[in-house]
Amino acid sequence: MVQQLKSSRSSTTDHMTRAIGLINGFATRVMTQEDIYSIGVYESRLKSLYGKYQVTLKEIEEKLKAIKAAQEELDEKQNITLQTQEEVLGASAITKQKREEWLKAIETKKEEEKERRNVGKSNSDDQRPYSTSNGGQTGTSNANRKHNNSSSSSFSNTVNQIAATTNKAF
Repeated sequence: MVQQLKSSRSSTTDHMTRAIGLINGFATRVMTQEDIYSIGVYESRLKSLYGKYQVTLKEIEEKLKAIKAAQEELDEKQNITLQTQEEVLGASAITKQKREEWLKAIETKKEEEKERRNVGKSNSDDQRPYSTSNGGQTGTSNANRKHNNSSSSSFSNTVNQIAATTNKAF
């Protein structure tokens, strides 16, 4: 029975190693929105696998204690557990760092956009405003205003989604 549990642990470890490798591949990359989504999927998969791994480890430990296994076998289990835990925590740190970098880049982009709008607004104030059919507002056409609002709201939605996932603890 212990051998079957060890095989299960080994299989789960192989899957975790793949997820960890995929996450580690993002360590030196400049992230895109697609990359942020992908790393979130890999992190979620890793969390699930790590949960299964911990359950299997607990079962192995109970079986080893029940059969009064040699201390070297218990030590081997402990070493494997510590190594795996280190790898998972390393991948988690990369995920957290990349999310923070992404959020910082988004904030910078928002600030630049706001500054660009303010500069554009002050430049248009110096010019003679033109009449529009949007309730007496001047300086920006109705079509431009709608475009700015829609791109701004989708951008804000993306920022809010990423911010919500950043607060998840591993």
